[in-house]
Parts: sequence; C-alpha cells; structure tokens
Amino acid sequence: MKKTYGLGVLSATALSLVWACSSSSSPTGNLGGGDSGSLPDTSVDDGSGDDGNDLTDSAAGGDAGHDAAGNRDGGGGSDSGLDAPSDATPPQNTQCPTGHAWTAGALQVADSIARFGGMAPTGLTAAWTRPSGDGVAGDRPTAASSFMTLEFLLPGLPTGLRPALDSTGTLVFGVGGALGLDPQIWQRTDPQSPWQLSSAPTTPFDAIIGAVSQSGWTWSEPAFGASGDRLFYIVDRGQPYVYESQWDAQSASWTAGVQLPNPEFMGPSPSVRRRPTGASSDDRTLFFFDEVSGVERAAWRTDPSQPFSYFEDIPAAPEAAPNLDCSALYFIGGGPLPETIDSGSSQGDDAGHISGPPSDAGPDTGTSNLDAGSVWNGSGTGIFIAQ
Repeated sequence: MKKTYGLGVLSATALSLVWACSSSSSPTGNLGGGDSGSLPDTSVDDGSGDDGNDLTDSAAGGDAGHDAAGNRDGGGGSDSGLDAPSDATPPQNTQCPTGHAWTAGALQVADSIARFGGMAPTGLTAAWTRPSGDGVAGDRPTAASSFMTLEFLLPGLPTGLRPALDSTGTLVFGVGGALGLDPQIWQRTDPQSPWQLSSAPTTPFDAIIGAVSQSGWTWSEPAFGASGDRLFYIVDRGQPYVYESQWDAQSASWTAGVQLPNPEFMGPSPSVRRRPTGASSDDRTLFFFDEVSGVERAAWRTDPSQPFSYFEDIPAAPEAAPNLDCSALYFIGGGPLPETIDSGSSQGDDAGHISGPPSDAGPDTGTSNLDAGSVWNGSGTGIFIAQ
C-alpha cells in the first residue's frame, strides 16, 4: 500500500520538477510492504538516573567496537582509528551482506554537495543540499539513465542540515538547527507532480516532536530506511544519541522513537556524532557516519525487534544509502564535474538548473577519489554508486 502523509500544502510555493525527457515511471509507494517487526525494547531515558538504558549511566561513553588489533576500544569517545568488524557473529540472510568489499563506481549526480539526503530505493529520486543551504531534488526515468534537469527545493534550508528523502520519493524534510523542533516539509503526490511546501498544522512527526520537546531535547539528522517503515535520527540530550521510530499505518504517523542502546551510536559531544545515513529494506542493517573516526560504518541485527550486534567499517562509501535489494550504495564522493552547473539564483523557473547529458546517454562515468582506507573530509562534488 502506498504511504500517504495527508499533509496540506502551500501551492503558491510549489517548485516544478523539469525533466529533459519524458518518463512513464510510476510511484513506488511503500517499498517495505508493511511492518517488519517491533522496535527493540529500549525505553526513552528521562535523564533521572541509572535506568539501564541511558548510555551516560555507564562508565564508557565511547566506541564499543574493536580496533584493528581486535582489542575493544576504550571509552571517552577518543577513538580516531578505523574499527575492524566486531567479534559478534554476523547475522545470516540479511538483505545487505556482511564482509562485502564495496567498490566505488559511476558518478550519478554531479553538483557541489554539502549534505546528501538519500536516494529513493528505486534509485530514481535523490535529494541533497548545496553549500549555500539550498536543497535540490531530482528524478530520472530509470536507474541506468542520468539525472536530467534539476531544480532548487527547500530554498534557505539552514546550512548544514540534512534533507531526508522518504522511501517513496514523495517527501523531503529537514529539522534541527535554526528550524528548531518543527520540520520543514516538502511533498508531492508522485514523481511527475511539483514539490510543495507543507502548511498542515499537524505532521506525521508530531509524536517524535512531543517526546523530544517534553524532555527539553532537540532532534536532527533524520534518515529514512529503504523499507519505508523506519526512521532514524539523532536526539541531543547533552550528548547525541541515535533513535529509531516506526511507521504506524493506522495513524499514518511516526511513533515516538526509542534510543538505540549500543555505545557505537553515541557521540562524545553535540559537535561529534554518529549520524544515521540509510537503512536496508529488511530493517536489519543501519548505515551511519562516525564523526569520531571519520568513516562510514554499518550495523547489523538478527531481527528488526533486536538491538544491533555486529559492526563493520564501510570507508569507501561515506553517507551511504542502500537501494531496495542492497545491491548498491549511493554516497557522497569527490570526482570530476562533467556536467555544466548553472550558478543562477533560486528565483524563477529556469534558475539553478543542472544541465545533464542528452536523454539517451547512460550514467556519467568517473571514479570516486575515496579509495578503501581513506577518510572522507566533508562535502563532495557528486553522488556516486558503490557495488
């Protein structure tokens, strides 16, 4: 069943998505196909003391992974090296394989990219921000073709915020920073419709907002799972923690999230975080960027109702987001800019377009300059694919 958010919109602010060629592709709807399991039983900490859930109640507060020598990392969040896979047994039959040597491949989108907001699991819709803070969203007719003409979305999004793209490719939102607790939401009915800014007094995220605001915390860094049923984000409680929310089809909203209990998901300070970037369609693999080590990582669990138990580094694919069957990861990379970028402002229908290759051209080629073992240093010049 296709996920429906039912948000009101301000039609006057709609920005049309212009394609360089026509497309007959149809919206994918909820790619997860329903509930794949309840969330782990990790109740939200109220900050009152030792409840067995607050990671600050323990003595560590650092990365509980393992260093290259196989030793357990110490506490304090001072680990700056690459972690080897954890000693736990890798879960079996997961959508995303463990131990896979991801190899950076073709350039998918050429632009100056500050934050990558994800790729729809079909590989047909992408969202990101430029260093100016302006968001961009675009589509392509098939996963084997190039993205065509793109337009600005979310003009004026506070610089540095991540724009999260929903698995249906029909909703983008940003939250945190200057926006505060209330997200800025853009939506469309299908990939052929224009994006519109939501004007609804209530949102599908109100349960999350209520839980966070009641405790005086803030939330940011949202990332949708490929199933469409999971939303991961950071809650800043003095230290940043990763939370997980589940889609409630009956109420058409996201549930108040629960904290992931692993120390691997806790940042040592508000400015040094472990940020979720994407998740698999079976809800058993979470990709996240570790700002302590400067490396993308992946976590696996045996079942969506269980905590994550196995971790690996994915240094070749920073800000990774998987496609539907996890045969590919989309990520930020540095590389050539074969396409011409118009530096026009965000005003007017023709401003800020990215001129792609002819409609019959295949995807742009080029390699990421992130070889295995290198550390990503921030923004990039394109969105690449790793397989």
